[in-house]
Order: sequence, then C-alpha cells, then structure tokens
Amino acid sequence: MEATTMGSLFEELARREVAVRQRIEEISEQIAELTGLLEVEEDRLSRLVITRETVHEVVGEAAGTVEDLVAESGSVDPGEAASPIGVLTVPPWRPGMTASALPAAYRDAVGAT
Repeated sequence: MEATTMGSLFEELARREVAVRQRIEEISEQIAELTGLLEVEEDRLSRLVITRETVHEVVGEAAGTVEDLVAESGSVDPGEAASPIGVLTVPPWRPGMTASALPAAYRDAVGAT
C-alpha cells in the first residue's frame, strides 16, 4: 500500500511542477506583451512632450510678435487680442473700432469686399 501512495505522491508533485512551469511561461509571455505596450506608450509620451515643448517655443515667439502688432495698432487692449495659445485673433468689437485693429490677413479680406 505504501508503494502506491508514494507513487501517487510523486505523480502529484510532477503534475504540480508541470502546472507551475506552464503558469510561469504564461506570466513571462504576459510580461513580454506588457513590456511592448509600455515601450509604445513611453514612445508616445516622448513624442507628445517634444511636440508640446516645440509648440510652446513657437507660440512663445509668436506671442511676442502678436504683442508687438497689438501695441503698434494702439486701438486694442493686448490682453484681448491674444488668444490663450498665442495666435492673433479678431478682437472683440467695440464702438469706434476700425479695420486697423484687425490682423493684416483680416484687413486684406475686409478690403477685398
């Protein structure tokens, strides 16, 4: 009777060992898949950071130009003329406002009509 129990015990241990090895292989595959996904997301983040920095740099330079143009026109409050992203927009209309308060491209369009 003891030989049968010992045989069954060794068979059970071998079965469990195979199951654990299989689970380790599955986890290793999941780790490889997640590592690939992590690399893709890290690359996406890196591109977004570089894009944000570049846009900030370009808009920062453009914002200086916008403020200069607004200061030259004298008829628009600089805080109203610049959009939050630093691009010159059409200022809010006020009584007595002339086309000279508009950006050049808009003045050209007004003159074309």
